[in-house]
Amino acid sequence: MPYTYDLFAPGGTNLAWTTSLPLPGLLLTPVTRAFGVVSSFNVLSILAPVTAGWATYLLVHRVTKRWWPSFVAGLLFALSPLEVSEVAIGHVNLTLVALVPLAAYLVVRQVEGSLRPWTFVPLLSLVLAAEIGISTEVLATATMFAAIAATLLFVWDRSRRASIHRCVALVGAAYLGAGLLASPILYAAVAMPRPSGLASPGHAPEPFSGVESHIGLHGATIVAGIGGAAVFAILGYLVWTRRDRPVFRALSATAMVALVFAPGIVVVGTTALPSPWGLMRHLPFLGLVRPQRLTMFVWLIGAVAAGPWLASAQGSWRRWGVMVVAIGAALVAASSGTSTSVVPAAPDLAALSSGENVAIVAGAGPRAAQLPDLAFPEVWQVWSGFSFRLANAYVGSFPPPLPSAVQRFQYGTPQRAGDGAAVRSWLQAAGVGAVLVIRPTTVSVGPVVRLLGTDPVWERGVVIVPVPSP
Repeated sequence: MPYTYDLFAPGGTNLAWTTSLPLPGLLLTPVTRAFGVVSSFNVLSILAPVTAGWATYLLVHRVTKRWWPSFVAGLLFALSPLEVSEVAIGHVNLTLVALVPLAAYLVVRQVEGSLRPWTFVPLLSLVLAAEIGISTEVLATATMFAAIAATLLFVWDRSRRASIHRCVALVGAAYLGAGLLASPILYAAVAMPRPSGLASPGHAPEPFSGVESHIGLHGATIVAGIGGAAVFAILGYLVWTRRDRPVFRALSATAMVALVFAPGIVVVGTTALPSPWGLMRHLPFLGLVRPQRLTMFVWLIGAVAAGPWLASAQGSWRRWGVMVVAIGAALVAASSGTSTSVVPAAPDLAALSSGENVAIVAGAGPRAAQLPDLAFPEVWQVWSGFSFRLANAYVGSFPPPLPSAVQRFQYGTPQRAGDGAAVRSWLQAAGVGAVLVIRPTTVSVGPVVRLLGTDPVWERGVVIVPVPSP
């Protein structure tokens, strides 16, 4: 079952609420056993943009029957900014998005009549269940935008309302089938212990970053604002003028919705401005979505629309010129980025006893630099054959609750009155035998040593501070 006592020991944590990638992990078990987890990670990171482009190619080729425009569409989505940046960051759950255009491909096949219901429903059920095993966030947001597009298409395309109604009913049946196929994961998520914040949506933990967009007079912000406004204006023009093409119109309007949500909560200085996402985030679970990730759907819709646009004018050098410039810009952006998915070599942890419970203190710096500090020991833990446990770690936006004093302790923030006693009490209650300080400096190690009163052991990239016996 997806529950472990090796993280957030001794109580453990429910992996169904983390970015644990159960399906890819299961499929790549032979690779992991033969070559290790890093090899499996690299395989998935390479396959993610390739499969995303391939699935988009299938979708567009089904509509256009032309391979060059379809290839360009697939390339545009594979090189989209969000895909490239998430690959660099190492968010494999957010880069394995090929199932989204693949689901759209199946819907197109059903609408055109080349897939019978008894074939369509099982196939879509498999795709949706697989997405549950990769990223519930992508499934939830894709479902939301699919519902928006279907609703708009139902309103604007009266001639196809009957077929749209039938297709929506079949898609609903496929969701039920996906629920049955993924029932072990769903059961574990609901029936087994889970982060207490999720019991009440109103008190769900916030993501660590990405919900707010701070606006200032910076070059990058100005360029992004002008670019976003230009794209929004173009989409609005298409929605207004393409009334004779309801599918194109509905997709353009859906992209506009995604673009409006993408900035999240807009903050100018210290003032949060009213925004559409400020309302949407109060819906169940949407408050835990980083809205900037919704630009994936803008790029997917744009890539899918580019295929028919090129196919309708094979001899138009202007249109192909636009695509060459777009792909060239995407390639430049992709090649200029640097990968941050670099795990430091494991330090010598021989000072730890077998099975010892270890607490982590992140190094100094911004939160974006500290979160990897809480994640790297999880990789070292795997490399060591789980020779030690972790009392705290980074598992995404659904962490088990930690006392406020412990949260300040793990990030090295200034302690408040009574924090020392609260941290020592937590360490003893959790059976922690040592504290691991990542990227140690005298400034970050000093407070830990003073709190515990033991001699630190300096190793490569870390400091081990023993916890005294009670």
